[in-house]
Amino acid sequence: MHDPHDLPLSEPASREPRDVAAAFARALDEGDLGRVGRLLSPECECRDGALCARGAEAVLALYRAAASWTERGFDDVRHVSQVAEVAGTQAHIEVTSMLMRMPGRWHRLRYAREIAIGRDGHIATIAHACESGAAEAFRVFVRDCEVPSPPPGFGV
Repeated sequence: MHDPHDLPLSEPASREPRDVAAAFARALDEGDLGRVGRLLSPECECRDGALCARGAEAVLALYRAAASWTERGFDDVRHVSQVAEVAGTQAHIEVTSMLMRMPGRWHRLRYAREIAIGRDGHIATIAHACESGAAEAFRVFVRDCEVPSPPPGFGV
């Protein structure tokens, strides 16, 4: 059996939900929003808290804003995602984001992305979920680093 993270950073060879989820997770980890966009349905919806972005361009705008926020606010950011479960066309992706701000402040945030893959093999819905305690600890870290609050799309 292959490791889903060993898949190339391109559209998956198959439209099997596990392959699509793994390609999506890897593309986001690598910051390859072009590949993310090719995996999204044109009508894709992304829920992040109370916000719902509708349409692939709106979803990509959320991810662009989150990436820009981390680049401006932190000295190093790493994301590691793992497809933890696939049931039918639904996938649960566990994300660990590690952020560092000099002179040595760092934080590890864990959250999840729930995705649904449509009949055409593209991602139809994305929902970000973070436990309230983890989200609050992250907000405290961000405030202590004197960085503005994270935008929607970051997962908290």
